[in-house]
Amino acid sequence: MEDNLNEKLRFHYHENARNALIDSTDICRIYDRLIDDKSKMIFINRLLFSLTNDWRYIKNIVVQTDAWTEFDYDMSNKKKDIYIYGAGISGKRLPLIYPEYAWAGYVDRNKVGIICNGLRVYGIEKCRELSDDDTLILISNMIDTDEIKKDLIVWGIKEKNILTFLDYSRKAVERIYFDDYVSLENVKGKAFVDAGAFDGADTLRFLRWVKDDAAKAMVFEADNNNFQKVKKNLAGYPEVQLYNQGLSNDEGQQFFMSGQGEMSNFSGNGDIAVPMNFLDNVAVEEQIGYIKMDIEGYERQALSGAKKVISKQQPVLAISIYHKREDIWEIPKLILSLNSNYRFILRHYSLGVVDTVLYAV
Repeated sequence: MEDNLNEKLRFHYHENARNALIDSTDICRIYDRLIDDKSKMIFINRLLFSLTNDWRYIKNIVVQTDAWTEFDYDMSNKKKDIYIYGAGISGKRLPLIYPEYAWAGYVDRNKVGIICNGLRVYGIEKCRELSDDDTLILISNMIDTDEIKKDLIVWGIKEKNILTFLDYSRKAVERIYFDDYVSLENVKGKAFVDAGAFDGADTLRFLRWVKDDAAKAMVFEADNNNFQKVKKNLAGYPEVQLYNQGLSNDEGQQFFMSGQGEMSNFSGNGDIAVPMNFLDNVAVEEQIGYIKMDIEGYERQALSGAKKVISKQQPVLAISIYHKREDIWEIPKLILSLNSNYRFILRHYSLGVVDTVLYAV
């Protein structure tokens, strides 16, 4: 990209109706630090999606994923009418990303009668009318999918006519944070930081990845319900330290929306106040080799609170970069401000807008 551009680009944030400035020299600098063509493709399309709110740019990314071929075959060839179970955030996005499929409506227990994306939302009793082989039900939910599937079968939907959107991405998501192109060279013998641990599964995957059950790990989970799962799942690992708190660039407490599973997040409307700390404070005596962050839009604050670790120790970083539209440029820009030696790899693991990860190496 041109390195002599210095104008600022003004654009409109669709979700919160405010203007922002992007310095095009920052965009060029980030682009030049991307290691491969796939990373550049993902960066360009996520950037354009953030600027335009045009879901075709997300489609450009997902058609390059491993799960795309199977999903497209099932959606295009097997059935006539496709109903989406769940008119929440995930369900609303599906017709926007995939307008070419034969969407016939939504099935949802709580939003009956509204129109969403031009499609009517029906109650669960609609399933009694959808039991023939010309109808497909696609479960859009990200949690409790097995229970939803059982419920649909009770209401008369044949099991062979039920698809779960999440299932198509599960194999790819198994590689998330620990993909083949991330080297172990700077990781082994040093501590792993799991920020936003949910149930501790990523720490367990790290221990398998480095082939060392006694490897050091520092595991942070602010949601107490999730933290109880973390304690249970990571019991018996002697070098794993557990912290029921959040990471930030400020100490004190932050309001937190708890009980949302993987989507629990820091919010001014939160129901509890949780203690916060700097990673620099907690890890003052540790050698950190790898930091993973998936904290629902709080990544920038947590990275700022790890300034000393990132600038002096240069750990590998695996940072979720999809929670906020500006993350695609603000997070790599912040990382380069903390340590200018990093280069970047971008990978996308789902058939939707989520699970784009920035690897800084």
